[in-house]
Parts: sequence; C-alpha cells; structure tokens
Amino acid sequence: MKKTIILIIFLFGNIDIFAQPVTSNIKKPKTLQVGANISTLTTTKAFFLSPSVVFEYGRSSVYLGPNLGIDYLHSTQSLGLHLHYQFYPNQKQKRIDFYFSFDMQWIKFKKEETFFDIKTNYIQNTMGYGFKLRIYHKLYFNQNFGLGFVYERKHYNYHNEPNLEGSRVNKFSVTGLLKFGIGYAF
Repeated sequence: MKKTIILIIFLFGNIDIFAQPVTSNIKKPKTLQVGANISTLTTTKAFFLSPSVVFEYGRSSVYLGPNLGIDYLHSTQSLGLHLHYQFYPNQKQKRIDFYFSFDMQWIKFKKEETFFDIKTNYIQNTMGYGFKLRIYHKLYFNQNFGLGFVYERKHYNYHNEPNLEGSRVNKFSVTGLLKFGIGYAF
C-alpha cells in the first residue's frame, strides 16, 4: 500500500516537468513604432539637451532632433542637429535591451567678444554601446557612451580691422559622448 501511494504521488507530482510552455513559433510582423525621447548629452565640447522623435523598426531605432546646449570653452549657447542610430544585436527583451549606437551631431556656436567674433561649427561622430531599461509599460530610460572623432571649424572675424580677413582654424580631434535619456513609445 505504501509503495502504491508513493508511486501515485511520484507520477502525478512530476506531471508538470513534462509540460511544455505555451508559446507560439509564429513570428510577429515588423511594425514601425514612433515615440519621443528627451536626452542629456555631454561631449568633450559641450553639454546638450536633445528632444527627439524616435522611429523603431525591428531591431533598429533612429532618433532625430535638435541639440540645444552650452559650449564648455566659450560658455555660449549652441544650436545643432542630433541623429542617433541603435542596433539591438539580440532579440528585444521585456525589461532591458543592450544595443550598439552611432551618433552624429552638427553643432554651431557663435560668440561675440569686444574685438572679434568667433563662429564655430562641429561635426561629431561617435560609436558606442548602451542599454534601454523599461520602467513602466512603454516608458523607458536609456543610456549610452561612445568614442569617436570631431571635426571643428572656427572662423575669427576682427571688428577693429575691416580690411583684415578673418582667420580660420580647422582641426580633427578625438571625442567622447555620454548620453542619458527618458522616452515613451506610442
């Protein structure tokens, strides 16, 4: 009798071990999702606030928006454009996703001094790595860092010398990027 009870408990107690999860092998069709994101970016040149429109399709995301910032060196306001691309090498998860990123920024500064004006244009490209953490339903936090190159073009225009052509300085340098943002997918 004891052996029979133990055998029944053993057989019916382990029935869930042989059960398979209820999942569907049918792939969901890829759809274009649109969202909004606001990020803070800090680079080797300036600090920015960047509101963006987000387009997600499959394992890729594209962020596009203006850069509003302050130049560290000249303490002047700037205006620019920010393009950010994310690629998710793994399938998207429910809570956290890791991604590779590419950032391209165009930034324009203008500073007026007593004797001259400085007009500066930057084109910055960085590649990096980051993550996206879902906070609640479609609300998320994202962060990434990257390294790359910046092309800087400065033009000096002198006020007291109308006949003197302004001087130009062009240079390439190494740059970094640190980005924190919060967004919502509609």
